[in-house]
Amino acid sequence: MNQPYPGSAEHVAYFPRWLHRLWWGFMAVVLIATAWLGWFDWHQTRDREIADLRTLAAAVAEGTQGLLNGTQVSLALLGQQMAVDHRYPPSGPAPRLYREA
Repeated sequence: MNQPYPGSAEHVAYFPRWLHRLWWGFMAVVLIATAWLGWFDWHQTRDREIADLRTLAAAVAEGTQGLLNGTQVSLALLGQQMAVDHRYPPSGPAPRLYREA
């Protein structure tokens, strides 16, 4: 059961040297191709996500603007109603809703 070590003259390799180098060359090509495809896919996904986020941000901004415009109209109508009900002039000072201590 004494096996000669790989550097000795008696060592018989299972694969010829050229086949071993071909195998490592193939593995290097696979590794490089995998890294390049991963990098390319990451950049493509990143660009798509940025575009989607910009679209969503624009939609949220538009919806918020519509909501705030509706709130502004509601508050203006409430202010006019309070001016009529409590005889405050619309352009005058706002009534105080709390007591000063």
